[in-house]
Amino acid sequence: MFGFSSLWCFDGILSIPWGDRSYSFYLVGFIEAEGHFHAPTATTPMRVFSVGQSDDRLMIESIRSFFLITESNVLTGSTPNYQNQYFILKSGDLQVNFRMVKFFNNYPFLGAKISDFRKFEADVLMSVPKSKKRS
Repeated sequence: MFGFSSLWCFDGILSIPWGDRSYSFYLVGFIEAEGHFHAPTATTPMRVFSVGQSDDRLMIESIRSFFLITESNVLTGSTPNYQNQYFILKSGDLQVNFRMVKFFNNYPFLGAKISDFRKFEADVLMSVPKSKKRS
């Protein structure tokens, strides 16, 4: 669907082909727990998807690759005591966000994340030309 042909996770112990629906379901669950969809408001006019993770750049990289998000959108930092690194992936790119809307309509959220996603989706769909929506 998106990205490369497979994902190596857990340091190469487990390989999940991206054509396999199990990765898609895993991704939905992970983003339900760790992701954030922000639709523009009067105080924050940007549309942004973000997901963060401590000490697991591999998971963030797999999401980045899956949705074809540029590497420059991966932010890194560390906790105040420098014990742990954290990684944050952000994207406000309309093409990436449209790919996400298509994906999450095929693999919907089952929890509270659906509310934020629907607001995000409405904003993305208002911004995408009609010819793109059909493809």
